[in-house]
Amino acid sequence: LSNVLWVLATVGHLRGAPIPGSRELVDQLLAMLLDLRVRLDSEGAAMTVWALWRLGRFHDAWTLYARTLSDGRHPATGKPSGRAGGGDGRQQYWQVLLMEAERRGDVSKQAYLWKQMMA
Repeated sequence: LSNVLWVLATVGHLRGAPIPGSRELVDQLLAMLLDLRVRLDSEGAAMTVWALWRLGRFHDAWTLYARTLSDGRHPATGKPSGRAGGGDGRQQYWQVLLMEAERRGDVSKQAYLWKQMMA
């Protein structure tokens, strides 16, 4: 699921226009994630948050984070990789969310993320 969202975001960005029908598909995929019918590991969560941000859907990325990833509900770390301890996407999705919250000047979201990162 995260790979599909990543491709939609990347191809849409490279084309300079959304792929026809992609908004409806993203809506359906996001609903599956928010209803917890599909769960992601931390790398998949990071890819999904980034893709939603790239698609101009920061509110959806934030909603996904707040409803399914925050307050200690972080997904398991990702697949083992060459890095020590395997991949952990939490830093990546925090980075995307914090960057956009700072760009928007949203101090409450920034404070919330910093508290989550310190927990």
